[in-house]
Amino acid sequence: MTRTKGFNDASTEVQITWFKWEFLRRNEDYQRDFGEYERRFGGWFKENGSLGSRSREMFSPEAWSLFRSEIAPAIHAISNRWGISEPVNPGFDFDPSGVGSSTEK
Repeated sequence: MTRTKGFNDASTEVQITWFKWEFLRRNEDYQRDFGEYERRFGGWFKENGSLGSRSREMFSPEAWSLFRSEIAPAIHAISNRWGISEPVNPGFDFDPSGVGSSTEK
């Protein structure tokens, strides 16, 4: 299935969400904000993994403390600034069906 056909078959709500993401990920200020977030906390996520369905008990006390004191407030700030639920790498490409793939450069 081609991207155009998939886009035309997507609901209006999905198309709007996709357009919003395409504009956001190309925004230089968002790219800069995400780059700073990744620079500051990328190592923590590489070492500890993503939160996903993990519970607090799965993290060391030090990792959890850093998450609570620095990472969570940074997630909250970038999410509020850009009206998103969580920071997402601008290199991430969502197709119109809602499935994503990395297209990092």
